[in-house]
Amino acid sequence: MTIGSGNRPNLRLGAALTGLGLAAAMLLAPVTPVHAQAGVVTGTVTDRSGEPLGSAQVTVPGLGRAILSDARGQFVIRGLPAGAYTLQVQ
Repeated sequence: MTIGSGNRPNLRLGAALTGLGLAAAMLLAPVTPVHAQAGVVTGTVTDRSGEPLGSAQVTVPGLGRAILSDARGQFVIRGLPAGAYTLQVQ
């Protein structure tokens, strides 16, 4: 008994068409722009002895953003553009 391989060309054609269909779908898929995520800076303000400082003003120079630390000296500044920042504390 001999088993023929007459279906092999059809399998190759099917695989090629599937690959072509996937490539076309990827090209036609809508492109969604990726927006930079807003950054968050958190920290704790302490004095020289390591004790937390409440009501310290923490400022991001150049952006006009400032916040006061809480009673535990902790602060959170949200919604910052991506980048590196140097904070000022008073």
